[in-house]
Amino acid sequence: MFPIAWRCVLSVLLAVVGLASACSARAADPAAEARQAWQLLDYIAVDYPAAIQNGEVVDAGEYAEMREFTASVSAKLAALPPGAGHAARLAKAKQLEGLVAERADAEQIARSAGALASELLTVYKIEAAPAAVPDLARGAALYAQQCAACHGATGRGDGPAAAGMDPPPIAFTDADRAKHRSPLSLYQVISQGLPGTAMMSYAHLSNDDRWALAYYTGGLAYDAAAREQGAAIWADDDQVRRVVPDLAALSGATEADLSKTLGADRARAITAYLRGEPSAVAASSPVNSNASLAVKFQ
Repeated sequence: MFPIAWRCVLSVLLAVVGLASACSARAADPAAEARQAWQLLDYIAVDYPAAIQNGEVVDAGEYAEMREFTASVSAKLAALPPGAGHAARLAKAKQLEGLVAERADAEQIARSAGALASELLTVYKIEAAPAAVPDLARGAALYAQQCAACHGATGRGDGPAAAGMDPPPIAFTDADRAKHRSPLSLYQVISQGLPGTAMMSYAHLSNDDRWALAYYTGGLAYDAAAREQGAAIWADDDQVRRVVPDLAALSGATEADLSKTLGADRARAITAYLRGEPSAVAASSPVNSNASLAVKFQ
């Protein structure tokens, strides 16, 4: 038994620890948890085909990552304060876990992950568009300084620091993966890093710098011919300008999204052009960072 004096000291210490824990719990940022869950959902939707094809595991490491990421989404959503739709969103996250465990087809996974991600974007008002037109020259300079050592000078994932990394750095020039990545998803990864990989957070950079990097890296899979074709389409086609009316729509759109409306060839050309020339989107249009994302996850 502790003497009375020591029992008093222990009581005080326990009270302090309890108070600190309570303060820590109150300090948790629901928006940050939601952003991280959104990022993981986006990653799952894009990279799941690298793990599972025709119901078979083609990369055990990638599949383990998919299982880990879906569990993490459920945990992050469970930690959010209860509110309207919270239980339903948690049920959707658990359903996605089950689909990955059952090795469902990639289209079903992308639909499930995308729908939940889109809901989080709206409910938690996640920042979804730059405040100003991204500066691509600034993005190129930042890429050379901050990213090329791992991702390679031209974005092929073959930088001198990439050797031995598991998983390896993303190759931004990979056309199949690039068509499923939006500037928004790249911005979120740049801002928060990616758990389980060597990709660190670059939150110390300004928002403008992170958006510049997102647009620059998001354009590395496209060549000059595609950009030139896209410029001609943009100049002549009113339909395209209605589909991508402002920076919010452009930031949330992927080539795959746009192909559903524009067709594969025009979607690739328009993505190539606007990723390199975001100023072409009507700068006078007011940016609504959630309402203009209807193109995303359709």
